[in-house]
Amino acid sequence: MMDKRLISSVEESKRYIAGNVVAQWVCLIANITMIAALARLSAFFYAAAFCKNVFSVRTGSQKEAAQHDLSKAAGVGRFLSGTGSNV
Repeated sequence: MMDKRLISSVEESKRYIAGNVVAQWVCLIANITMIAALARLSAFFYAAAFCKNVFSVRTGSQKEAAQHDLSKAAGVGRFLSGTGSNV
């Protein structure tokens, strides 16, 4: 809390005190804006990394499924060729 008697004894200091208060408010608003921007940026990068991981897991599982289907098809082909069927 500011001492009102000290402020009233030096009249010309009021202008500097008011300027200091305004500067502190501007710094506070700038800090809030900067933290909000960093939060949005980190959320963007987190979402991009999450989507990339989901996509890579999905394509990886699709590749495994295709390889599994190919090996099964080869097994069926060998089975059919062993029974005398022309495939």
